[in-house]
Amino acid sequence: MSTYTAKSELTMIELPAIAPPRWTQEQAVAFEAARECLGHVIAICVASIADEETKASPDAERLAELETELAALTAKRRELKLTDAEGVAQVRAFYGAQVRSYREQRQPAAA
Repeated sequence: MSTYTAKSELTMIELPAIAPPRWTQEQAVAFEAARECLGHVIAICVASIADEETKASPDAERLAELETELAALTAKRRELKLTDAEGVAQVRAFYGAQVRSYREQRQPAAA
């Protein structure tokens, strides 16, 4: 039977200083909430496009408006910056209200 003895030497290494975070947890949460709002509004817009396209006589002008709106929403989501607190707050307020309104209109009436 052989015996293995591990020889290990612990050496201290100097770690580089950790940079402070570039944003706070609150900023990250607000940013993700703003992106979620935009994602919901994008989904609503896509559903509106699908509804229009399935009509017997789709309204080409309405479809063009919806496609333009969809492009603007996706651009806004892509361009939103985590460190832009004012922009994030505006997105959450404006588009959050749209999402709430959309949901309220589609909830079944309480009995």
